[in-house]
Amino acid sequence: MSDSTYISPGLFIILGIVSVGIVLSVIMFFSNIADVRIEESKSLLDRVVDTISDNGYLKSEIFEENYSLIENAKLNNNLFADGFIYLSLEIYKMNSKIKEIDVGDSDYKIQCRLKGKHYPRCYYKEFILADKNNPLEIYKIKILTGSNNLGSSV
Repeated sequence: MSDSTYISPGLFIILGIVSVGIVLSVIMFFSNIADVRIEESKSLLDRVVDTISDNGYLKSEIFEENYSLIENAKLNNNLFADGFIYLSLEIYKMNSKIKEIDVGDSDYKIQCRLKGKHYPRCYYKEFILADKNNPLEIYKIKILTGSNNLGSSV
């Protein structure tokens, strides 16, 4: 006498529901876009601060005529040329601007204030650094960084 096994239709329904759930989960996961614009802006700002300052003092080399912030911060110039990243550095002494470095698409200064899905995400920071040779000489630093690099899907 042989035993026959009977697979119920309910088992196929459960197997189908689980399969559809797995397929939909994978599709949803891989279709998400990683928006890293604000993190990229913060990271760029931190790197610039580390490049121009030394324990609360402004590095004097920044005032040299051939000073390149991009090279000293070891940044990729292609990202600025492609228009994905923007950097603005302003140095003030006694409320007068003495140095300005503007790299990237200058429209970001305006676009950073606008709200919208396709506008860049920006990060702004103001702080004070002293001169290393003369600690009583104080500089006000304003840095604006922006990124419109949406990243890609996972």
